[in-house]
Amino acid sequence: MNTYQPEKHCSDGGFRLMGLPLLFGSLFVAATGLGWLASFIGQWFYLIFLFPLVIAVSLVIVGAKIGQWTHLRNGFIAGIAGLFAGVVSITSMHYFDSVRYFDTPEAKQKFAALPPETRPSTFPRYMDLMATQGVGIGKDGLNLGYVGSWIYWGVEMLLVTGMTFYALIGGTQEPYCCACERWKVYRELGTLRQKGDRAKECLESGDLPGLLKLEPSPTGGDLVLSVGECPVGGGDCPITVKLDAVTVNAKKEVEKKELLEMTYPGEALADLESLFVPVVEVVEPAKPTKKAIDDY
Repeated sequence: MNTYQPEKHCSDGGFRLMGLPLLFGSLFVAATGLGWLASFIGQWFYLIFLFPLVIAVSLVIVGAKIGQWTHLRNGFIAGIAGLFAGVVSITSMHYFDSVRYFDTPEAKQKFAALPPETRPSTFPRYMDLMATQGVGIGKDGLNLGYVGSWIYWGVEMLLVTGMTFYALIGGTQEPYCCACERWKVYRELGTLRQKGDRAKECLESGDLPGLLKLEPSPTGGDLVLSVGECPVGGGDCPITVKLDAVTVNAKKEVEKKELLEMTYPGEALADLESLFVPVVEVVEPAKPTKKAIDDY
């Protein structure tokens, strides 16, 4: 078994230029559609912070999927896409609210007597009007007032944009094979026994023989060693080695905590796999005694 000189895993920052219109276009369509849906349902009820949370999760799912398709590994672009999607979704929700509001008979009658230049018929004027009336919260009709309403809308915007921003950036950190232009696929090799930080130290330094002292086994250990491989390149492509700590919580649920991700040359895969191959003990048959031969 050999030693290696691994590198800490990090994204290469690449992206496909032709994929950016697809990414931003898909997020725009999804954000606008989710904004319309939230506005439409909001005619009857609106769950504070829950609706923005659902919007954010939906945008993360769309953005992550499109990011995979477009081979996006650039955290800056992913972050901008997340902010863009969050702003469009919340803004469109309020915009569709304004369109519906100005189209009601009550609003038309209320503002009919006002001069055209002072009628709140535009989106900014609608937002100012709603803030003046104040956002009501709860059954007791708690009114947040003008400033409180703007703060509340700002918090909603931060919730959606913050979640999409960090989630889409996180997606760009997934292991990627630049040579074959494919996302790597993880599989578990086996488990190790936790002995301080020994496993982490061995993997960071490339000391694979040192892992033999940590009782490598296909199952049963409290550390899980996984490898991310290129699905088409085979052993010629670098691999990503991941170490997770496994614990069981009070609900008897298995939880994993990532300890490290390192990039190794492709030839290290055979050594890593050999750690978890069960050793078969060969027992030589006993030689027959002279008495057994005579009896026969």
